Amino acid sequence: MRFLFPIISSHYNSLDVYISVDFLVDDAYIVNGSLSGLDCYIEEKMKARGLSLVVVILLIGITQAAPPKFGDIQVTRWIDPLGRTPMSYEEYLTDHPPAPLTTQRLITPQAPSDLTPMVVLVESTLYPDISTSITTYVNDLTADDFDVMLVQWGGGTPEQLKDSLVAWWNDGLADGAVLIGDLPIPWFELYEDFNDDSIPDNPVMVDFPCDLFYMDMDGIWEDQDQDGLYDVHEGDTDAEIWIGQLRASPLSSSEAERINNYFTKNHTYRQGNLILPSIALNYIDDDWEGSAHSWGNSLRMAFGAINTINDINATTSNGYLNQLTEGYPMIQVAVHSSPFVHAFKENNGSIWGYIQNWEIQNSDPDAYFYNLFACSNCRYVENDYMGGWYVFGDTYGLGAVGSTKTGAMLFFEDYYPILADMGTFGEALAHWISIHGNIPGHRMWSRSWFYGMTHLGDPTLRVPLNLRFADAQIDDDSLGASCGDDDGIFDAGEIIELTIEVENPLSTACQNVSLVISSADTFLTFHNDSVLAPNIPAEGSAFFDGFVIESSAITPNGHESLINMVMNDNTGHTWYDSFLLEIFAPVAECIAYQITELTGNGNGWVDPGETVELDLQIRNAGGETARGLSGSVQTVSGNVTMISSQLEYGDLDPDDTAFAQSPISFTVDSSHPHQEAVQFSVTFSIDGLQIGDRFIAVPMSIGYDAVFTFEVEEPSLWHYPVSDNYQDAWHRSTQFAYNGIGSEKFGDTGEGDYPPMADGALEFPLFPIADGASMTIWHIMDAEVGYDGGIVEINTGEGWSLLNPIGGYPYTAGNNGSFPA
Repeated sequence: MRFLFPIISSHYNSLDVYISVDFLVDDAYIVNGSLSGLDCYIEEKMKARGLSLVVVILLIGITQAAPPKFGDIQVTRWIDPLGRTPMSYEEYLTDHPPAPLTTQRLITPQAPSDLTPMVVLVESTLYPDISTSITTYVNDLTADDFDVMLVQWGGGTPEQLKDSLVAWWNDGLADGAVLIGDLPIPWFELYEDFNDDSIPDNPVMVDFPCDLFYMDMDGIWEDQDQDGLYDVHEGDTDAEIWIGQLRASPLSSSEAERINNYFTKNHTYRQGNLILPSIALNYIDDDWEGSAHSWGNSLRMAFGAINTINDINATTSNGYLNQLTEGYPMIQVAVHSSPFVHAFKENNGSIWGYIQNWEIQNSDPDAYFYNLFACSNCRYVENDYMGGWYVFGDTYGLGAVGSTKTGAMLFFEDYYPILADMGTFGEALAHWISIHGNIPGHRMWSRSWFYGMTHLGDPTLRVPLNLRFADAQIDDDSLGASCGDDDGIFDAGEIIELTIEVENPLSTACQNVSLVISSADTFLTFHNDSVLAPNIPAEGSAFFDGFVIESSAITPNGHESLINMVMNDNTGHTWYDSFLLEIFAPVAECIAYQITELTGNGNGWVDPGETVELDLQIRNAGGETARGLSGSVQTVSGNVTMISSQLEYGDLDPDDTAFAQSPISFTVDSSHPHQEAVQFSVTFSIDGLQIGDRFIAVPMSIGYDAVFTFEVEEPSLWHYPVSDNYQDAWHRSTQFAYNGIGSEKFGDTGEGDYPPMADGALEFPLFPIADGASMTIWHIMDAEVGYDGGIVEINTGEGWSLLNPIGGYPYTAGNNGSFPA
């Protein structure tokens, strides 16, 4: 039986867990982890259903993932070396005084139909100068299965525009809208609470453009202080439609020229003639470098391959400017900013390196789309706002998601999968903000971060079509270059021949495509990493046959290797993608043992002075057959003389169980205390290669103590990371001991925070226990309610199952990957 005490979290938090253990067995119990007084009738051969205790802390970072503890996330702060401050609502009204409403519907949609209904709203005074571009755009939308309503809109208020959107939505005519030109802007004001204590960070509310007002069709919006800015949002706060802003008037150039050029790029992109490499950039500055890989994993969902740059001395202003010319379909950048400036921490964080808005304009970045984790970078009311220059660049810019205020996107794992499924950028943002705009229990915090979120550019666009991974087939027989067991599964220690299917969603065939694969995974060796395919037909696929990969014999079971793909055709086009290759291995798990007294009193227990045989039952808990499995047993506590210590199991398929072909034997010295268990380590091997170890505890006499006081380092406590590539933070501590001076702690070795990407288990050895027995764990925990948590699991030989404490668990943990909420 195993007790599992996991804590799940994707947070950086001062979560600490200290434990001591009490077991209650029949009428007796142990204090601080002692098991005593086990009194039951056992025949000469005692079959002990094993009990092992596992205390597991599961702390999930960002695959993520979810963010760290809300109040601990470093905020994207407004930084401007010239001291500029955000434009206020009053200043905006000075430049945009109210005007009477004029509207004209130029195209009426055919909805209801099988097409996606949407509205294109164009500022009336701008329309004549861009009408030709709008005609092309509408034709492109129609070809992409949108049913378009085209409306000229002049003057009016945000409320009038919202009323029209609601009416069209109710009539089935608007799943989304594109707002082109100087159309009315809804503003919101709120008290910011970035430390998540439900108390305003400062006594002054901030105001900002709020696109969610146009996206929410049935919520309640109020302006309680009657100052023209909304300050209440209640009821159903989700986004029912998506919105995109195309606002070029604040940029220091001709608005019409910028809009026309944008739609020229847009049309070229839709035709497949605006070409960039298919690897995305994940550029994360110092304050968020620890989240870079989890955020990058989310980005990879939509773009297949990514280039992550997060070293604190590599993320500089000049470095970022250089990357802007490298060519990326998507750039995700995390940096302190304002609408006018990016501010990178440089020289170990001792100085700032600035990029000005005009530098973005002049560099004309080679990227289609941007996720601007950059304070107020998309505040589209400011002159020469930086997000505008990203989108309205001369050559490539098409869209940017970011914020009109302090804050940015988090929870990337809920945004990019929509894009990966060929959803539009508008749909992705609407889906994301519906989930995270008003997080229960953290409403002030989530509004502070997310209520300024906007999509700049055409929200109907999708990620680019590229050659991409479709499937992989494994040949692991012993013919040709492969060497394995021919079960079609990549096992630890095997050499496989790998065939990769590549899909071509393009409307043209690709000739003479070479595919090169690679990985940074040290468990893999590539014997052949390059294959050529003569033709990949349009909207078809081709097989690249002949890759040869070897896995290390010590690769953990269930290990996932990231395989990078680079594809080139004979015209100079390059595409990138990646996929995960899972590797399996046998895992020997102790589940029970039998004891036979060779000398002694015949009571079925091991008593001091007796010689016994022990036959250990194991299960193959891994994903691959264990062939020629053996075990070696050594004592780690107690006065024991080993007579025979080798166990042989032969071959054992996954999930199968077996006793050893012959038992081990040992003699316990007569001086050994009656109330203390003897503990053994069992090391499992295949062909001389160690594949793992486990611990067992053998109690002395009918009544015994199996004491876990943690006063000294317990040799048989096994702690390990539960999830691949995560950290184990268990260690012995002298803090918060229940009794005495010792405890087992998951967290920092001092008073600091526990590490990110942590997911560790503390497992107690296998030992016998009677029916009706119970165990008490004394523990103290500092965890974030709703995200971190602890559970206990038990394994009586049939796998792990949840144990519930008396009265149930007092809190609920978030569903962040370790186990269900």
